[in-house]
Amino acid sequence: MNLTEPYSNKIPVLKQLQLMEIIGGGILYVPERKLQYIEAFVGVEKVIRFWRERFKFGLYLAGSVASKYNRPLQLKIGIERWDRWRNDWYE
Repeated sequence: MNLTEPYSNKIPVLKQLQLMEIIGGGILYVPERKLQYIEAFVGVEKVIRFWRERFKFGLYLAGSVASKYNRPLQLKIGIERWDRWRNDWYE
């Protein structure tokens, strides 16, 4: 979920640096392996033009609860490239 419109105009640093606030989450359930994983994250993203290509760099803080792999807080980094043919970000 992208919260750029309602909140970034109220936080001066985010507006000046043209950062977008991001929140999200995910659930993974694999009964065969007795694995249950729930994750929620918040972060910021910035679109940068490099020659003729556009890239989106993100920095996120994720919290998770799992039946295995105990890592309650994680710092994650993301990089995505713009697909000019589909007019969308690669997934």
